[in-house]
Amino acid sequence: VKKEANMNRNPAIYIFCLLGLFFLPLISQGEIASITPEKPKWGDTIRVTYNPRAEGAAFLPGDDVYAVFHISLENGADQKWIKMEKTGDVFFGDIPVEEGMAYLNIYFITLENWDRKVNISTMINREEGVPARGANQHKMISSSPDEYMDYFRRERELYPDNFAVFRDKWFLLGAFDKANLLSTVEKDMAILEKNLSEPSDELLYSLSHGYMFMDREPEARKMLRILMSKYSKSFYTGYAIRNYDYQVFSKRIKGDGSEEVKTMMKKLFTENPLSFFTREQIAYFVNDEDVSFDVIRSVCDPWMKEEQDNPLPYSILAEAYAKKTTEQE
Repeated sequence: VKKEANMNRNPAIYIFCLLGLFFLPLISQGEIASITPEKPKWGDTIRVTYNPRAEGAAFLPGDDVYAVFHISLENGADQKWIKMEKTGDVFFGDIPVEEGMAYLNIYFITLENWDRKVNISTMINREEGVPARGANQHKMISSSPDEYMDYFRRERELYPDNFAVFRDKWFLLGAFDKANLLSTVEKDMAILEKNLSEPSDELLYSLSHGYMFMDREPEARKMLRILMSKYSKSFYTGYAIRNYDYQVFSKRIKGDGSEEVKTMMKKLFTENPLSFFTREQIAYFVNDEDVSFDVIRSVCDPWMKEEQDNPLPYSILAEAYAKKTTEQE
């Protein structure tokens, strides 16, 4: 496998991601794994190393080790992998830093296991050395209670129209300072609502979250309708809908909203079968009687053609075929 040309999207890797790796704490184990250069920018090539001889490493020199990297983009996300090569006993792999990348979160697996102790990350700069849009935002998510507001302010200073950063601020506030969460959301929402005359997908994303925090479900659903009508292909639309669904479940909200939003989710699947969001979410709908086998197949068929070595779409489609017997062909 050549170190740059053969970047791929997830083999057995999606299986790990669906178990929640996206939310792992970003633990840097410098003696086991490292990234160079320290401050990568668009156009660079990142060298990732993993030393199986270092104390605490989970893998051995004879293993086949893969680097999996979750890519936060300026307007979205992706996930890819490379099989690492070796110099002596040290594994290495190269990742080209493409325009639009904002943040990389890298972890290491074999096809049987993953090193749960090692998770390294880096902010990405634009060509001129300024952090890319969203770089400080994603760094904020991995920061300590004393640091995250600094990264929030830096993102706001560089990109004042990146309203999605408010949602992440609230998420962290709920973990670090829950007593002040509601009052902060209310103050921030007053700022966000002033921009509704020209709503962006990022603005609608945070507004929908904020309204759910404030128990204003009809207004949250209104934001989702606008997202679906104006930004149905946006990264933020799917995750706004997913958050709504989670809040309805956790708060046990009654009414017709849940069914309306479930219809939105199915529409996203059928209209965007190749998207990162759809592939990440489709496994959860195998048991949903309202999601047909044809919908699941429309997602899995092109996925299997694109990633022939990835077992996940085959598994999802087989499970759906077995369970949705009335729609078998």
